[in-house]
Amino acid sequence: MAGDDGTLVIKGGKAYIERQLMDVDILIGGGKILEIGRGLSADEDISAEGKLVLSGAIDVHVHCRDLEEAYKEDWCTASCAAAAGGVTTIVDQPNTRPQTDNVEAFEVKLHAAEKSSIVDYGINAAPNKDVNAARALWSGGACEFGEIFMSEQSIHDVYSNLELVSNIGSIACLHAEDMLCTKKHAARPPECELTAIENAVKFADSTPDARLHICHLSAANGLETINQSANGNITVEATPHHLLLTKKDFEEQGAYAKMNPPLRSDADRRGLWEGVNDGRIDIIASDHAPHTRDEKEQNVMEAPSGVPGVETMLPLMLGAVKQNIMSLDTCMRLLSENPALIFGFGSKGQIKVGFDADLVIVDMKKDWTVRSDELSSKCGWTPFEGWSAVRPWMTVLRGAPVYANDSITVKPGYGKFLKGLGCQ
Repeated sequence: MAGDDGTLVIKGGKAYIERQLMDVDILIGGGKILEIGRGLSADEDISAEGKLVLSGAIDVHVHCRDLEEAYKEDWCTASCAAAAGGVTTIVDQPNTRPQTDNVEAFEVKLHAAEKSSIVDYGINAAPNKDVNAARALWSGGACEFGEIFMSEQSIHDVYSNLELVSNIGSIACLHAEDMLCTKKHAARPPECELTAIENAVKFADSTPDARLHICHLSAANGLETINQSANGNITVEATPHHLLLTKKDFEEQGAYAKMNPPLRSDADRRGLWEGVNDGRIDIIASDHAPHTRDEKEQNVMEAPSGVPGVETMLPLMLGAVKQNIMSLDTCMRLLSENPALIFGFGSKGQIKVGFDADLVIVDMKKDWTVRSDELSSKCGWTPFEGWSAVRPWMTVLRGAPVYANDSITVKPGYGKFLKGLGCQ
């Protein structure tokens, strides 16, 4: 295929290019998009007749687990889930065992990913109080720093970490829940998130060069605080579970719908959709955080927080497009274009000549019912059981189909490491 030495043309589909659907062929060679036009020919062709050709999704918030937590998930199963869900690039978070806060731990994780990942990947680092260690991580290829858990640190320590990340020129990705508030309120109400966001904005407004990314916003009132910031470098992420589920789902599913920050009211859910559709929310990411069924079957107070989602993210959002909850343009900007722009994946995120041939082909007329036994994640469950969605017909990474006919079609290790801006 075109991922190797030959050329490939995707013919007959409607490709989403420059904010519109176009009847074009896409010529691919050497992993790149060579030409976009009509009547193109190549060594091989794929017919996308009756289907949409979209840019592959980029999920900047994935917990691949592996290493000491490989019983929950590993790089192969997480990346297979990504490919099956139309996600061609993932960014792994550093709160693994061992934590990715030094060069040695980073290299151990990188080696595991190089052997096993099906899709392309970046690796985030945890900020280290040793500025030299943090600089070594940044120059060694770390994508960004975080998820930084504000709920586990004093505000003094949070500010120290933000100052360190700002000084080396990276983005600080924040889990915005205030530690004092979460200690006082076991239910982690919206004010815990709002307090953390207010503190983050205070830092950003006093540090013009700071770049902050608010992970998995759960309550809509945080958007107003962010919008009032004088710092124009704060970006915001929402998840499918906070956009689609509410406290009622937690009441019904128990620990299987337990995550931090927790599910909110329907009013908050609707407020997040307003932020998605008016541009105040920049990215949709899955916060894929799998745990085993045995772990989730514990008492709800003792069960770990987190749900799987990398495989269902794009299908569910395409389902929202079908229901006119969001436009296809918004979907592609938040799941592909904006993540590439914000996190520095310069050759990804759009169908454009010279860009990586990362594509997902979907049949919007064909519904898919989400079923746990059809998913690739090792954890084997989903909070979206029975939901209607749109599953990819094919996922193409750098010109090679990596998912087709309901199967992974490349060997583990096909994915490439994407170095962060610190060493580009």
